[in-house]
Amino acid sequence: MASEKFISVDFEVIGEVKDVLFKEYTAITATSTNVRGWCMNSDNNSISGVLEGCVSNVELMKHWLKNVGSPKSKVEQVIFTNEIDIEHLTYDSFNILE
Repeated sequence: MASEKFISVDFEVIGEVKDVLFKEYTAITATSTNVRGWCMNSDNNSISGVLEGCVSNVELMKHWLKNVGSPKSKVEQVIFTNEIDIEHLTYDSFNILE
């Protein structure tokens, strides 16, 4: 049996994403899709973070960040960078950083 392929990708979500529980909904959705990593407020009025997991689950989270978000958010743009294959997951869960 082939081993599962894991990836890691950095993200930044731009738009009306602060004070609308975006980080909390991101953590809940990531946990429910078995994606690990973190997110936090960025200096430029955005949310940034890292997603890590099997390819299909990370793709689900990327779609969620771009097209769903928290109920009161208005996502204008999502930038994904530094997508790489990884051999092992480096995070134990998905966390909100301060």
